[in-house]
Amino acid sequence: MTDLDLLLHLPLDEIHGTALYDTTDARRNGVVHAAATLTDPEFGLCLELTGNRDCYVELPVLGDVAAASEALTLMMWIKPLAVEKNLCLLQMPDPFAGPDRIWAFSLKRLADGELMLLAFDGVTAKGSGISDSIYDVRIKTRDFEWMHVAWVRARNGDVRAYLNGISASDLQSQRSNFEWQSAAPDGSVASKQPGMLARSTPISEQIGDAFVGRMAQFRVYKRALSAEEINWDMEADRPVAYRYRITHPLDFVLENRDADPTLFMDDHPDGQKMYLRVQNVSSAELHLVPLLSDVPSADNCHFELTFRPGAIAPGELAKITLEGNPPDWKVGYKTWTSPTDGDSLYFLCTKPGPIPKAGLILGLEHVQADFRYGTRSTLVDFGYRNLQSGGGETVAGGTQQNLNLVNHLGRRNIPLHVGFAGSNVLLNNSGRSQTPLRLRVTNVVPDQALFDDARPRPGSGVMRFDANSQFILSFDEAEGTDWALTTPDKLGAIEVRYDKGKVGEQSPMAQRIAGSQQKPWQWLLDLADFQLEPGEYLEIRLDNVSATGAYGHSNLYLDYRNIPGYWDGRFTCVIDKAPFAWVDNRVGIGVTPPSAELDVKGTIKADNLFISRRPPLSPMQLEAGWQIADEQKPQYMVDALGMVHLFGQAFYQLPTNWPEKEEWLRKWQNCLTLPGLCAPGPNRQLRFPNRVQCVIAGSPTPTQIWSLLYLNGDPLRSASLGVSINSVFSQAMLNAMYQVHVFLDGITYPVAG
Repeated sequence: MTDLDLLLHLPLDEIHGTALYDTTDARRNGVVHAAATLTDPEFGLCLELTGNRDCYVELPVLGDVAAASEALTLMMWIKPLAVEKNLCLLQMPDPFAGPDRIWAFSLKRLADGELMLLAFDGVTAKGSGISDSIYDVRIKTRDFEWMHVAWVRARNGDVRAYLNGISASDLQSQRSNFEWQSAAPDGSVASKQPGMLARSTPISEQIGDAFVGRMAQFRVYKRALSAEEINWDMEADRPVAYRYRITHPLDFVLENRDADPTLFMDDHPDGQKMYLRVQNVSSAELHLVPLLSDVPSADNCHFELTFRPGAIAPGELAKITLEGNPPDWKVGYKTWTSPTDGDSLYFLCTKPGPIPKAGLILGLEHVQADFRYGTRSTLVDFGYRNLQSGGGETVAGGTQQNLNLVNHLGRRNIPLHVGFAGSNVLLNNSGRSQTPLRLRVTNVVPDQALFDDARPRPGSGVMRFDANSQFILSFDEAEGTDWALTTPDKLGAIEVRYDKGKVGEQSPMAQRIAGSQQKPWQWLLDLADFQLEPGEYLEIRLDNVSATGAYGHSNLYLDYRNIPGYWDGRFTCVIDKAPFAWVDNRVGIGVTPPSAELDVKGTIKADNLFISRRPPLSPMQLEAGWQIADEQKPQYMVDALGMVHLFGQAFYQLPTNWPEKEEWLRKWQNCLTLPGLCAPGPNRQLRFPNRVQCVIAGSPTPTQIWSLLYLNGDPLRSASLGVSINSVFSQAMLNAMYQVHVFLDGITYPVAG
């Protein structure tokens, strides 16, 4: 068979205006009338016909090319949606018998499942026909589904009909001849009408009503094709997903109680409970057949579930049982004996019958994962055998599924803090600008036990990693969403380095794994030679990071895997996609990196704006008992934009007498006074956390306490800064406390106005 034999091929899957394109070099396009394409869940893109006479496809004229041949082969995929109706599939001028005669082909499905393929020829008003009535059990037991029909019509009048690539003569069928009579006026000329899919010109009950259903892949060849050649085209025209479903009628999923294909590794003696769900995804009826023995084995079973070596813990396969011990099911097993083998479970139904439409669910208890190799992904094979279709055909096959093995050994909460060191803001300008980000992973276990700590730190507090330990970085990247950081191609340009302490150019580079439709871009950080002392951190530097899409937040994810003593888990850090960038204490609006404290690209518009050199600093008044700390005199200034900036440090020497110290610590204490022009507003209070520290005897560094620095103001009088000590301390800590420090550098706020 050569391409020259193919006169016409209309895929019927795409409409261009009103044209249905022909894929042959001749470009004999069809014309659609009132029909539309849709995506069928089984077959994919196809043409939908409504059954109205104005809904059809006008075929091109095949002309002398068809007339010169000795036979024509016509074929198509169809899904009829009507019962007990004679549906016309095709009518065309007879290329062999002159201008007054037609061919027509139709299909009728009876209520009992019998299928009739009918071929007509004659003039418009009357003629003869051949009917192939197929009552084969393989056809009758199936619901309405996609089917492939073909006719080979020879010049001498011979007709061969094919259903799903099988000749009607090879199925249980009966052929008969008949005469037909049209209701149309006698003498009308059919050949003056174009060929048509889905309707006929004569109004005849025998030729059929307008087709209701779906059509795809209409072909016409200028010779008689063999059954093998028809099968080639039939298979070639199936969509890949449909071919897979036909050849894999059973699907399965192995999942936990949260409907997640994940098996956790923990130290629970009973293991995990998993569920095997088996679904018939074909439209055919499938039966579990009776077996000779009730003892499951490789050959004597209906289903087999096979795990890769190292997925199930040694000695644990034999402990797996069926939930509730159902009387109709038996389970057996075989452990792997070589690396190419696997751990297999065999499932046998002692009361066979049809697989329910809703599927089967088998609960598996005492499933114990092998934790020796850490968190990973593995494959599980599902095989099925000793099944039959409703027509008695043997059904066997198999498929696979990914299964995640996830570490749940040790403590659930890991003592790590993950956050950005510096800015988390990216200039969102369609990915034209790139900004580095720095992430820090800090061991937050204290280096010594705290007073009255109800939850003592674990062991030495050292976070140790082994050869299987990993950090995995990823981003939100779903295209077309507001929360995606950028496009996948720009994500692929990101480079990641990491090191204990500050990252340098010689620091290790993370392994970059390309993204796909199933997985995002990922960066793997190998932690085999790392450990973090209490307070130490791992810095992660991300270069070539850009943002696109809508302004707002996007997530960066840090997954941690196989950290000894802790469950696997994930940290989420928020990246801000904004119209400005903040880099090294500089702000760039529309530009990055900024070249000054404020770098603006574009025009600034303001009702009243005065910019000059930095105004002189003015001193603040210290309240009684407060002193200047480290020669950092408390001062303030008000800039041209009406922002107050505070500088300096102060401290208070606490009384040594306990009653006086207690009274001082329990009350609000004013420390500094500013003029009324620095007030934030009438009766308004601002709070500045993390600005107060206490010095405790015996401690090498000041202790950050849960305290606030308050600013109270009234523009008619003055503004005052005060300290409120609101942490709960042990008596030992209070006795050892002897100084309170206040830090003002970096405090900025707008004045009232």
